[in-house]
Amino acid sequence: MLLSQADVSYIQGDYERARTLYLEVIKITDRKMHLSRAFFGLALCSFNLGDEGLTRHYLRELFSVDPQKEISALFYPQAFLKIFQEVKQEFLGSEKKELRAESGEIKMAEREIKSTLDEQKEEESAGAKEKAPGPEFGVIDQKVVKSPYLLGGHWEIELHYSRWGLEPVLSLFEKNLKKRIGTEVREEITEYLSSRYGSLTVSAYDEQLLLQVEGWNEGFGLRYFSKGASGSFSLGFYLERTHLRFKSSGSIRQDYSNGSRAEVEAEAFLQADPVCGHISFRWDFNPRLRLAPYFIFGLGFGPLNGRMGYSYTGLYKFYGYQESIRDSQDKSFKEWQQEEDSHIHLEKIILLQACFGLRLEFFRGLSFLLEAGIWDGFLVRGGLAFRL
Repeated sequence: MLLSQADVSYIQGDYERARTLYLEVIKITDRKMHLSRAFFGLALCSFNLGDEGLTRHYLRELFSVDPQKEISALFYPQAFLKIFQEVKQEFLGSEKKELRAESGEIKMAEREIKSTLDEQKEEESAGAKEKAPGPEFGVIDQKVVKSPYLLGGHWEIELHYSRWGLEPVLSLFEKNLKKRIGTEVREEITEYLSSRYGSLTVSAYDEQLLLQVEGWNEGFGLRYFSKGASGSFSLGFYLERTHLRFKSSGSIRQDYSNGSRAEVEAEAFLQADPVCGHISFRWDFNPRLRLAPYFIFGLGFGPLNGRMGYSYTGLYKFYGYQESIRDSQDKSFKEWQQEEDSHIHLEKIILLQACFGLRLEFFRGLSFLLEAGIWDGFLVRGGLAFRL
């Protein structure tokens, strides 16, 4: 029962109380399984409290009762794993079975911890608490508490999916793209009519085109935390596949110097699925919490390959005479660029990212990410990340 209470306190991040309870377990049991669990819990508590000396001391005690003890690199911080392996190698390489006495400072720290036991016993609940597993295989409490398993190393793998809303990328593309589409359609109309009625000169024009945009994105990346478990800054490298869909429709009118006029209803589309390299900089606030906010800024670029097309139908009018006119085109960006006097020149895409996010660790090292912000427009993104 006492050992389970120590485990619960450890999982909840109350390392001082957990350490005191583990010490009490050591005093009242001689079972190797319980001693191994208690010494390991003491080492973890000391590590999380920043006391490397006591961490090494309790690991030596652990190996004295359980020399075959092993732990997984997936569930514990790299710094703790390194100390664990170093102490184990020292223990196994030594022919002495008796442990060296610890420094006066360590003994004093232990006496201070033991002296608080009576006070903490009075605060314990009179009712029986639900038995909880130990720190090696326990279930993480659902409260937002410090997690002893989070940020175990320097590297993090991430998968994510994003969706745009509020007309993404319009601020960068709308005016330019509508102008290019409108100009392309008007010149095609003029070229067609000139081939039938002789050279025509445009005297005035009016176009009322509406643009609709949607987009989504998926990506995979690797993030590096330079300071490991204690660091909040990280650098990410990603491969992103972005899907862009533009649709435009509306009316176009062109007046010619000979008094004739062309009026059409036009539709146009543009679609592209570029694959881009992306680099991002992230700052986590309170990185040791299970639920922690962060800010991310990034920049990406890549080639823009896709297709664009249009169609129109309408009337050409000249002093009472009128003729139906229609045409359509569907070409790749490269084919448009190869045409003489083409107004469609789309070669690359640049992506600017600035988002706020939340990271929630729901299993040891495995976190859910939620972001909202700018990705050349308003973006909402969800993802999964695993800390190595």
